[in-house]
Amino acid sequence: MQRDIEQIVNLEEPFEKAVLEIEIIASNIANSLLDYVDNHNYIQPENIRKYQADFDKHIKLYEKYAKSKQEIAFGKDLIKEYAHFNKLTSKAVINSTRKHGKLFSVQTMVTVQDELIDDLFKKYIDNPSSDILTKLKVISDFYSLNDELLNAIESYVIVKDSVSAHKIANKKLKYLKFEKNYLNTSRPDKDWVAKMNENFAVMVNLGNELMRLESIQNNLMKQFHQSLNKIDNLLDKKIQPLIRSKNEELLADANQAGGLIINFMLISLVLVIVAMLVVAMVVRRTVLKPVLQLNEVAKQVAQGKFKVDFNIKANNEIGDLTSSFQTMTVGIERLVAKYRDLNKDLEDKVAKRTEELTEKNYKITSSINYAKRIQQAVLPPKAEVTSQLPDAMVLFKPRDIVSGDFYWFAQIGAQPAKTVLAAVDCTGHGVPGAFMSMVGNAYLNQIIRLQGILSPEKILDELHLHIRKDLKQQETHNRDGMDLALVVIDHEGKKIEFAGAKNPLVYIQEGTLHEIKGDKFPVGGYAHAKEQSFAKHVIDTSKPTTFYVYSDGYQDQFGGPKGRKFMSRRLKNLLLEIHPLPMKEQKQVLENHLQEWMGEQNQVDDILVIGVHLP
Repeated sequence: MQRDIEQIVNLEEPFEKAVLEIEIIASNIANSLLDYVDNHNYIQPENIRKYQADFDKHIKLYEKYAKSKQEIAFGKDLIKEYAHFNKLTSKAVINSTRKHGKLFSVQTMVTVQDELIDDLFKKYIDNPSSDILTKLKVISDFYSLNDELLNAIESYVIVKDSVSAHKIANKKLKYLKFEKNYLNTSRPDKDWVAKMNENFAVMVNLGNELMRLESIQNNLMKQFHQSLNKIDNLLDKKIQPLIRSKNEELLADANQAGGLIINFMLISLVLVIVAMLVVAMVVRRTVLKPVLQLNEVAKQVAQGKFKVDFNIKANNEIGDLTSSFQTMTVGIERLVAKYRDLNKDLEDKVAKRTEELTEKNYKITSSINYAKRIQQAVLPPKAEVTSQLPDAMVLFKPRDIVSGDFYWFAQIGAQPAKTVLAAVDCTGHGVPGAFMSMVGNAYLNQIIRLQGILSPEKILDELHLHIRKDLKQQETHNRDGMDLALVVIDHEGKKIEFAGAKNPLVYIQEGTLHEIKGDKFPVGGYAHAKEQSFAKHVIDTSKPTTFYVYSDGYQDQFGGPKGRKFMSRRLKNLLLEIHPLPMKEQKQVLENHLQEWMGEQNQVDDILVIGVHLP
C-alpha cells in the first residue's frame, strides 16, 4: 500500500518534464539558427551553443529516467538524430558566416571598381572633345554594370532570386562588350583596362562562390528542417504516447490504491464507533448528565455567550473539566475583545492604504494616458499621410498605452514637394520608449524642417550626433538610441532615396521583391568610427513600385502551432503575396494574419508597418 500511495503523489513524472524540455530546446535552436541565417544576427551562435549544452543536459535526464525498453530505444534514436541535427546546425552557421563575408567582399570590390572608374572619368572630363565624350559614355556604362552585378549577386543571396544566377553570367558578357567599346576608342588606357579586368574577374569569382555557398546553405537548411521534423515526430508520435500510456496505468493503480485506502478507513471508522458505544455504555450512568450539561454550556459559548452559568457539581474528572472550561471561557472572552479591537484597527489601516493605492494608481494611469494623448498629438495623423500618398497605409499597434515605435512624415518644398517618411523603433517600449520617441521626433523636425537637410544618410548622421551630444552618452555611457528606416520620395525625379539604421527597406517591382538592409549600427548609443557613417541607396521608381518600412515588432511576435517567432522571411513572403491589393486591404490582411498567428500569446513588442504604392 505504501508503494500505491507514492505513485499517487508522483503522478507528474520527471521523465515527462525532460521530454517537454527537449522539445522546447529543439524549437529554440531552430529559431536561433533561422534568425542567424536570415538576418545574420551575431548573437545567435552564442545562444545556439547555450541551447545545445541545455539539450545535452536534458538528454542525460532522459537516459536517467527512461525505464521501459521502448523509452530506452527511443532515447538512442533521439541521441543519434540530435547528433545529426547538431552537425547540420554547426555547418549552417559556418556556411552563413562565410556567405556574408563573401558578400561583403563583393560590395568592397564594387566600391574599388567605382573608384577606378571615377579616376578615369576625372582624367577625361577636363578635355570634353567628341572622342572624349564617347569615352565618357562607355565609362558610364561600366558604372551601371557595377550596380547591376551587385544587385544580381545580392538578389541571389539575400532575396533568393533563382534567375539571378543567369543574370550574373549575362553581366560578364555585357562587360566584355563594354571593354571592346572602350578599346575601340582612340588611345585607350590599357593599364586601366587590365586593372578593371582583374577586379571584374575577382567579382565574378566571388559571385560564383556566393552562388555555390547559397546552394550549400539551401541543401543544409532542407536537411536541417527534415532532422527537426524527425525529432518532433519522435517526441510527438512515439515518446509522448508512451508517457500518456504510462500515466493512464499510474492513474489506474492510483484509483485502485485509493479504493483500498477508503475501505481501510471505513473499517477503522466502524471499529472506532463500536469502541465508543462500548465506552458510552460503561460510563453512562456516572457521567452522562454532567456531560450533557457541559455540552449545553459549550453550545452557548460557541454562539458567543461567554458569560454563562456553570451549575455543574461533580467530584471527578468531569468536575475538573468543568472548572478548566470555565477558566478557558474567561480567557477567550478577553482575547476576543482584544483581537476585535486589533482587527478594527487593521481594517481601518487596510482601507486607508487601499484608498491611497487606488488614488496613486489612478494618477499614474491618468498620467500615462495623458502622455499617450501628447504622443498621438505629436505623431502625424494617418489621414495626413494618406492625403499626400493616396495609396499608403500605417499599421501602428503599441504594446502598452504609449509606444517606443513611432512614424514621422513630412512634405518638404514647393510642388512638386519631396516626401520624407520614417519608421522608428526606439530603445525599450512603454514609458521609457515613449520618452525616446519624443526626443527622436523633435530632432527629426529640427534636422529636416528647420535645417533643411533632405539627404537620408545625412539626416541619420545628424540625428546620431544630436542624441550622442544631448544625452551625454560619451560621459554617462548611456546606450539608448533607435533603429529606423528613412525614405525620401522624389516625385519629380521618379526615385526614392533610403538610409537605414539596422532596419531594412523592402520594395517590389514587376512581381520581384528586393530588400536593402540598413547599416549594422543604430542611431545613438555608441560612437561610430568616421568610415561608419550611414549609406544612401537610390531606387528608380519610373515603373510601378510598392515599398515597405517597418520595425522588428511584427517579425519577432511569438505564435503559431509551435510558439515560435513570425520571422522576417515569412513577413517578406506575406508582403510579396498581398502587394497587388490596395493598401487599405493590405493593412486589414496584416492585422488579421497577426491576430491569427498570436492566438493566446501576448504582444511582445510595439508593432509598426508602413506601406506605400507609387504609380
